[in-house]
Amino acid sequence: MNGEDRTLIERLREYGDGKPAKVLAGFDGYVDTLVSPRRSNLRRDDYFEKLSEFASFVSGKSGKSSDISVTRNDVRVGGNAPLFAISAAAKNMDVSLIGALGYPKLDPHFEALKGIRMYSVAEPSDTYALEFSDGKIMLGYTEDLDGITYESIKDRVGEAILKEIISCSSMIHISNWSGLINSNGILEGIFSLMDPSDRKKIFIDLADPSGRSGEDFKILLRLLKAAGRDHRLILSFNEKEFSIFSSYVTGKEHGTERNDLEEIMSLCCASEISVHMLDRAVTMSVDEDYAVVMGSFVEKPLIVTGGGDNFNGGYALGSVLGLPASQCARLGNISSYIYVTTGRAADIESIIQIMERNII
Repeated sequence: MNGEDRTLIERLREYGDGKPAKVLAGFDGYVDTLVSPRRSNLRRDDYFEKLSEFASFVSGKSGKSSDISVTRNDVRVGGNAPLFAISAAAKNMDVSLIGALGYPKLDPHFEALKGIRMYSVAEPSDTYALEFSDGKIMLGYTEDLDGITYESIKDRVGEAILKEIISCSSMIHISNWSGLINSNGILEGIFSLMDPSDRKKIFIDLADPSGRSGEDFKILLRLLKAAGRDHRLILSFNEKEFSIFSSYVTGKEHGTERNDLEEIMSLCCASEISVHMLDRAVTMSVDEDYAVVMGSFVEKPLIVTGGGDNFNGGYALGSVLGLPASQCARLGNISSYIYVTTGRAADIESIIQIMERNII
């Protein structure tokens, strides 16, 4: 183990024994049914392992009817904000979660969550998550999320309580901009409650933005620029999300090289940016140059849905510790690895164990 890792482990242990950082997470919420599609209706152990195989099979059924059986693996809490909140809470963060968790009464799946303060503003949406070793397809019923607006959040949480949560939080984590049709209004309202003199960390994960319009992106870019001028704006993407976002805001396709990240950071007035992939992440910040941070490719993950949210949970842990972006991404890679191999959110001790064993 190198000296940098020893120092990082010491920081993690000190934080784990200390006062938790306060984090606000919002604003979606789902109940996910995780399924594995089968090649044969008769053979229950013959699954489509890769998304590409499944895509080819479905494409070949054009003009025909087809019956595809699935094995239900689990039914659990879903949504980018709740999954991030679970990951962050496991890492000794004091999390307030606002989202579609059941209204007026919490959905039973969310009632079971421990150690998170929950404020619900709508019923959760339902998702069928088709999982493969190299990705997932999310079939979501999102109408319940369409009624979430800044006004409904303010009314159902209470304006005074909402202001207090924001004021006390060192990080505001906002995810699934893409899945909330009123997300730009939500961002504008939340940002309006943030005191520019109280420089916050704003952590944004857009999720898959392919369904949003050019006008949506135009408004989003304006909001991000304004927030980035007053606060520390952190942008997190997977590779596909980064490609779509960069194409909309620049008019051309981007990869994940140094110049690509640098251009998006500048356009958004962001202080940090990370793009996570299956076996690595790339980062850049105003404090640190471009870095490629290796993770560990998991050939047969136990679970796929939530891997990116658990990357964000690890990244957020590094951020509240004041670590450089590359070390935040290292913690993100480890957090995601633990989650996809065990199905559980990584706590600080499990992260330390992975580092001590030099697995990542």
